[in-house]
Amino acid sequence: MKPVYETNIDITEMKKRVEEIDNSTPNPFLRIIRYVTLIPRALCEDINDRAK
Repeated sequence: MKPVYETNIDITEMKKRVEEIDNSTPNPFLRIIRYVTLIPRALCEDINDRAK
């Protein structure tokens, strides 16, 4: 089985974004929501970069 989609998402970039969320969001529930939206957003950016 070949992977359907290979990403080249930068892990260090993701860590930076997670730290930004930690620092800017004191509310744990909002934090969870932001974490959940992080990954799809990164995937979309990756797909958009490939389309250019």
